[in-house]
Amino acid sequence: MALHLLQQNALGLGNCFVHPVGLAGQNSCRTCRLWPEDPQAKWGVEQLLPFREARAALKELGLEPIDVLRVATGGDEVEVLANLQPQLRDIKVIYVEFTSEQDRKRIDQMLNPSHLLWQGEISQGNYGCLCYLNRCIFYESSGNL
Repeated sequence: MALHLLQQNALGLGNCFVHPVGLAGQNSCRTCRLWPEDPQAKWGVEQLLPFREARAALKELGLEPIDVLRVATGGDEVEVLANLQPQLRDIKVIYVEFTSEQDRKRIDQMLNPSHLLWQGEISQGNYGCLCYLNRCIFYESSGNL
């Protein structure tokens, strides 16, 4: 259902495409809770889903270069970013979710050499979404050093 809604929303945007591929650090299959998202719920809908090694999947889909990347995996964001490490410095804007303070710090260490933390939303110190802007883009547009 969520995929169908995303595809419908993308149609309205134009030049926006949905690729129903789960990205990970390596190829795998995982059982994922689709609804409700709360893993403590004693009932719900779960499904075995395939995940693709991020770098290879993006290359096969012809999604290079990447201007804007959003990584929201429910806990494997560091793994995906590590897999994409050679490409990160060329991405203009990166949105990334995090689910622990440790992951937030690791994400910042990974992106800090090439990106500037531009904005973020953090709740309860352990969850949130961060937006990083490529330092080259920022300095070119602002004239700052």
